[in-house]
Amino acid sequence: MVAGTDDRIELATAPPRTVRPLNLAFGPDGSHYVVENATGGVPPFGLFFLPETGRLSRVAPDCTVAPVLEGLDRPTAVALGKDGAVYVTANGITAGAGEVLMIKP
Repeated sequence: MVAGTDDRIELATAPPRTVRPLNLAFGPDGSHYVVENATGGVPPFGLFFLPETGRLSRVAPDCTVAPVLEGLDRPTAVALGKDGAVYVTANGITAGAGEVLMIKP
């Protein structure tokens, strides 16, 4: 289903939109965080496989997008902790190289 074709669905980001969203988490202030595994390169394969072009962005309640952290190496998930930190998994597609990053508030 395409956004705008049903009254129950609406676009949750505004330009500049996310390039390759993979996972999201909702914050207590109504914003949400989106992790993209790649944002650079030449489609169709460059966007997915180009290392260190991943990004974590915050989408505000008014749908504006602001980068929080760029240059991530293939991040795959994001979560918000009770401590207020944002946790991002990186290198999640590389065996033995995965890591969890903590971004403090």
